[in-house]
Amino acid sequence: MPDEPWTTGFEHSSVTDENRQAFNTHMAKFATKDDAVMDGYGLAQMKGKPFKFPESMEKLPDDASRADFTSQARKLLNITHAGSIEELADLDLKAGAKGDVAMDETLAAAFKQFVVDQKISKTDAQKIVGFHNTAMGTARDTNATLTKTAADKAAAEHIAAARACNEALASHEDFGSQEELDKQTVFLHRALADNIGISKERAEEIAVFMKDGLGSSDPVIRRAMLKTYAPLAAESTNEGSGKGTAPGAKVKSEQDKKVAKDLGWK
Repeated sequence: MPDEPWTTGFEHSSVTDENRQAFNTHMAKFATKDDAVMDGYGLAQMKGKPFKFPESMEKLPDDASRADFTSQARKLLNITHAGSIEELADLDLKAGAKGDVAMDETLAAAFKQFVVDQKISKTDAQKIVGFHNTAMGTARDTNATLTKTAADKAAAEHIAAARACNEALASHEDFGSQEELDKQTVFLHRALADNIGISKERAEEIAVFMKDGLGSSDPVIRRAMLKTYAPLAAESTNEGSGKGTAPGAKVKSEQDKKVAKDLGWK
């Protein structure tokens, strides 16, 4: 009669009806009990002593071992918490930022205090900084692009409107040509500077409105200004009044050129 396997009648306390077959199959791989023991011993050497974290820190003794356990667990998981904002001095708050970004010291201190209060690891805090700076840089670039696009569009629309306004007035019966429109424009700005009792600075402001603002692109406003004020300056010249050259007309002609140059008009 052949010898029975050494596993006959051998069972570990953890064996149940549900796992008995799997246990017997596993143990059948070993020729002797010693083989099974040595295999288990080898596994223990490879994986180290089994350890299980407690379900709660409250289950640890209320002594120094609690702090030791916390410290070692954090070290094992590469988690370092700062106890004060001074311990975060090496936190790079410019990580991920584009260019030389100015740092708000008040905001920086508030963020570090938040990291300490919320017990955020320094590693995670650095990741947050990097993400925030990269996101803000992208937002600034996008906003700058949108702003420039809008500004370019507005400038192009203004130029087109001003050109259309100029062409409309040059062909209007009140002026009849570009040359006449240019001459009346010089009279207008000379009148603003010399004939209606306002300061040169205020005259220049109105000139900018007429050159770069709504006055340059609205034919109604521009025609009204020309018809109202240009004659005031034109009265002193034979070109404007048709009554001959008045005293000082030559001087006024030179002033016309200076006013046109100062105010950016032809």
